[in-house]
Amino acid sequence: MALNCDKNNYIYSPSDKQAIVTPSLSKSVISTESGNIVFGPEVFVRSKGNLSAATREFTLTNIESKYLFILQNGDNTKDSKVSNCSIVLNKNILINLFEQLKNKNRIEKEIILSQRNRITVLLVGKPNSFITLTIVKLSSSPSTVTDIDGNTYKTIKIGDQCWMAENLKVTHFRNGDEIPNVTDNNIWINLTSGALCNYNNDEANVTTNGRLYNWYAIQDSRNLAPNGWHVPSDAEWQTMINFLGGSAAGGKLKEAGTQHWNSPNTDATNESGFTALPSGARGDYVSPYGDMGNYAYFWTSTQWEINSAIHRTLYYNSATVGYVSQQKRMGLSIRCVKD
Repeated sequence: MALNCDKNNYIYSPSDKQAIVTPSLSKSVISTESGNIVFGPEVFVRSKGNLSAATREFTLTNIESKYLFILQNGDNTKDSKVSNCSIVLNKNILINLFEQLKNKNRIEKEIILSQRNRITVLLVGKPNSFITLTIVKLSSSPSTVTDIDGNTYKTIKIGDQCWMAENLKVTHFRNGDEIPNVTDNNIWINLTSGALCNYNNDEANVTTNGRLYNWYAIQDSRNLAPNGWHVPSDAEWQTMINFLGGSAAGGKLKEAGTQHWNSPNTDATNESGFTALPSGARGDYVSPYGDMGNYAYFWTSTQWEINSAIHRTLYYNSATVGYVSQQKRMGLSIRCVKD
């Protein structure tokens, strides 16, 4: 369908609020994640009348690291092309209103999307001039990976890295040997070999949160990661954090909302598609399990001292990513990265 974006003159001031109208939208031509298309093709038309901005919202279930924004200006006829337009996506300006478009047939830009997206379009041009907008996936990463137990995990490309978008839940090393599931805490705290557990020793927690592993399971030469994958080093974690903007990357890594995270889940957008969950940890306390809902703890493969290793932490009340050394006997979540 076509969305009217009206303008009765060629001068637009963002402060001219009385001139802005958000038109009502009826049936959409958006194909919800059909193939590689996640938005459009959708036509926006400039027609007579007062200035108005057309706004469209769309939601994604699985988020890739990059998308391609495509603007097709009119068709083969001269008067079909707009002379200028303003396009704002999630408060980011994609096309500036003062950029001349009359002689441009097509514009492409790499963009990042969130779970919930909002795009606003304002056109300048002759009546019935129009643009067509489409957004497609760019990621070349595999959509899933399967471990030796047959568990399938969603994956996401972040920068040049391909990450699991779910916590590991495997119960066997790559050679088929079982990873011991240790429920007794007195045994757990004295281990110096690989082991796993389920939060609160409850299998029901595995589907959403995966399993918790001590660091000795990571160190084991039999390897717990799927073939072609590995537990990331701290340097690989830092590469991802830097790609996502540094200190505030935690908000882009956390699942949005409070279905799993406790409030306020500060600045969580899941812009990266990593979908970090607050799956808690197993320690060596009187009450061995804790922090589900508050914190996401992820082992790295990087050793700190003889009895400790580095893990990364995400917080319910902060958008930062923590860098912490922890006892190797702790039970934490694992995300793998592609070789």
